[in-house]
Amino acid sequence: MNLYHIGFCHYSSKDSREGIDTYLIAESDEQVMMWLSKKAWPFLGDEDTGTLSKYFYERDFPDERERALALGLTIDPEYGDVKGPKRALILLNRGDFEPPSDLYYGHTSWYWRPEGALSEQDAEVLIRLGIAQRV
Repeated sequence: MNLYHIGFCHYSSKDSREGIDTYLIAESDEQVMMWLSKKAWPFLGDEDTGTLSKYFYERDFPDERERALALGLTIDPEYGDVKGPKRALILLNRGDFEPPSDLYYGHTSWYWRPEGALSEQDAEVLIRLGIAQRV
């Protein structure tokens, strides 16, 4: 059982915010990605491959696009959806997020970072205090 930091970054022409959404208790990065896909960007696919609707437009996310392509993922040129093996999608979304370069309407991005292993007792304390939740 592991503890994950779930963070968000919101950027727009008028304001920006970064913060911690929650701490999540899960067994794997895959569980975190599937939990987050219900909240932020839909995951469509099967056990091995899929698509994340993340809208990676080249002008807004040049570094993220480059990272996605380096992982062997493909990006739909019209909609910006990212497609490929689930493991590569996990690697793309795990870790810190780079802010987009030019967004007129604004965009909120989500990411996760593993914080370490937890005992069942520690997990229960974090849940009772309202700090973390289980997948």
